[in-house]
Amino acid sequence: MSKIQAKPVGNSSAPKAKKAEPENLAVQPDLPPTPSHLKSLGTDVWFATWAAGGDSYSPVTDAHVIERYAALHDRRQELMDMLKDEGMVTVGSTGQQVLHPAARFIAETEKMMSGLEDKLGMNPESRLRLGISAIEKESKLDQFLNK
Repeated sequence: MSKIQAKPVGNSSAPKAKKAEPENLAVQPDLPPTPSHLKSLGTDVWFATWAAGGDSYSPVTDAHVIERYAALHDRRQELMDMLKDEGMVTVGSTGQQVLHPAARFIAETEKMMSGLEDKLGMNPESRLRLGISAIEKESKLDQFLNK
């Protein structure tokens, strides 16, 4: 994915080129650029988090928190891939089978992710605590019944 520029550049009267970023980010033109160290999953999480937050997040103050959250997704994916390739157990120092060290790192990573999810309002309880209202969607049944 391409990076979001902090400020639009160029001739504002010229035809606009189609953006590679998700369309729902167009309402936030001053987003910081996507961190270059993020891999595919982290980049997807970066965009999805900004989109989910709408105008709740500030590019000035929240970019580092969202960057950390996206990077943790990359880390978790790398560790999960390692476990997939090497298995959940490995040989310990005396030849016994032990839990692969990556499993412990996954648990630590997920704990950090959970803490950031709470801070970013990414679950119903934290949104309630932070005073962020969730958008309620009318179900198809409700739409039908209200006709």
